[in-house]
Amino acid sequence: MGVAGFGLTREVLKYVMNEFRKAVKLGDLFLYRNAADKAFLALVIAVSAYIAAVEGIEPAGHSERRILREIGREA
Repeated sequence: MGVAGFGLTREVLKYVMNEFRKAVKLGDLFLYRNAADKAFLALVIAVSAYIAAVEGIEPAGHSERRILREIGREA
């Protein structure tokens, strides 16, 4: 994923904003929830891309993203 993950994050966030605007306009709770889910997905993609850029590894799951704690202690 690496640097490409940041581009993917931007694309997902564009989708989130469109979905959120539609949710506000229609007052649709399902669309609100969907936008929130996609925003969380964008966060996961961005964190994975950051780890790949800093550590050179692609996190395969949540447990591997815990490496952020170690990155934070080193900084």
